[in-house]
Amino acid sequence: MNYFKKELISNALRLPNGKAVRFERVGDDTGLLATEDEGLIEELKKVMARKVGGVTEIALEEFEEIKKNPPARPSRLRSLDARSVLKLLRKPNIPSADVAPVSEPLVEPSTLVTVSSLKKLRATRAAEPAV
Repeated sequence: MNYFKKELISNALRLPNGKAVRFERVGDDTGLLATEDEGLIEELKKVMARKVGGVTEIALEEFEEIKKNPPARPSRLRSLDARSVLKLLRKPNIPSADVAPVSEPLVEPSTLVTVSSLKKLRATRAAEPAV
């Protein structure tokens, strides 16, 4: 009997031969599989050699320990699922009320900004009294 553990069983595992593998869910997103099927064991070892799918072979003791004490995903990871990240990225950037809007631009948008024009602007701003 061979024992396998898969992380993130929410991501389905397809073997190189096209067959889908079903792991027994333990904990939040960990799966276990015990099998004597030599064909399946060979295919799983190919997957592990390619380092894809999050599959590892484990000993019987570890298999039983995981079944007794299933791993729980840390709560901070639950809050960072893909949908919550997308919501954060889509949230509009609304300025706070204590920030005064810019009444006039420093330079007209159509003005070509050169080093000499920046020096003139600095000189003009320095000559103005501070508010």
